[in-house]
Amino acid sequence: MFRIAFLLLTLLVTVSCKNEMRKEFYPNGNLKKLISFKKGQPVDSAMQYFDSGQLEFKEIRNADTIFTFHYLKTGELSAQIKFLNTPKPIEIGWSVFYNKDGSVADSIEHINLKTNSYLNQRIKYNKKNHLIIDSSNFFKFSLKSIQNSDLFDLKINYVPMDKKSDVFMVIGKDIKEDFSNIDNVELDTIFMQNNKITSKAFEKASKVFKGFFYEYRSKEFEANIKDSTKFRIYEKRTFFNELVVAKNP
Repeated sequence: MFRIAFLLLTLLVTVSCKNEMRKEFYPNGNLKKLISFKKGQPVDSAMQYFDSGQLEFKEIRNADTIFTFHYLKTGELSAQIKFLNTPKPIEIGWSVFYNKDGSVADSIEHINLKTNSYLNQRIKYNKKNHLIIDSSNFFKFSLKSIQNSDLFDLKINYVPMDKKSDVFMVIGKDIKEDFSNIDNVELDTIFMQNNKITSKAFEKASKVFKGFFYEYRSKEFEANIKDSTKFRIYEKRTFFNELVVAKNP
């Protein structure tokens, strides 16, 4: 879809301790690539251009993160994507894809799950900038103070990928940032009626919620064996690590 990894995989053999610039050109003489290297590895920034001279791709690196920006031939930003700057870069955070008019067409979240990139959430829009709920999968936490009360109004909403699934909220303590110990810690499970959880008796003005939303559905399908019923199981986990702070009503 995009040349996301062309710079991540490009190497230049060099023994110099100083940064070196690699340049590539089109047959028409226009600049094609401009990449900064140090000790054979891309560093700092890089650019790629269309043969017309328009910017096609820009990459900015720091010690921890790689930011990539993708452009149309007409100059508009078409996508921005983020990676962890590791030997094998891991896509993380929200990748945003744009329509030509600059409006958001699609947003996709990846998280670092046990040192792997995991597609976690998606929010998709049509050309009129209306949410396409059937193609979206995301969550929302909100916490509001209640007037003349020491309690708080907590709301948790989840939009499942499979709209017919049963949904559960699974939460726990001492969960690592990359969720690598999620299967080895004590977890509590709450069934989400209508994919929601609400409470007007929440006692804390702020709280970190860690865990995942779990979608489950068994799907019956035809079998060739006489008098036999077969089922397929659909499952999905959508992970969260959310600091929720109360807002005034």
